[in-house]
Amino acid sequence: MASPAAIPMNPSEEAIKIQVKTGNMNLKETLEVAQKRFVERNSRSLKIFEEATKSLPGGNTRHVLFTAPFPVYLQRGEGHQVFSEDDQMYVSYKYRYDMVRLSGRTISL
Repeated sequence: MASPAAIPMNPSEEAIKIQVKTGNMNLKETLEVAQKRFVERNSRSLKIFEEATKSLPGGNTRHVLFTAPFPVYLQRGEGHQVFSEDDQMYVSYKYRYDMVRLSGRTISL
């Protein structure tokens, strides 16, 4: 296990992979670094979450959307891509999921 001084404060994704692969970073350290990067990259979503939890349990109306440490709040979607309030683009693997789930029948995509 690496000493804290050996782990960069803001390691790149590739640096994290190398540290884990070589055994220089344990799982706990890896998760801590990943969580810190998530918070830094999604600061707007964190602010929205903090505000939302004042009136909604868990910060949203659908518990299946929650991911620790807080959910990413989406701003818009374009086809299979969704964009967060933090201007991050994600691929939606649940594309049209609600329509399929709510319709009670299979819909061809």
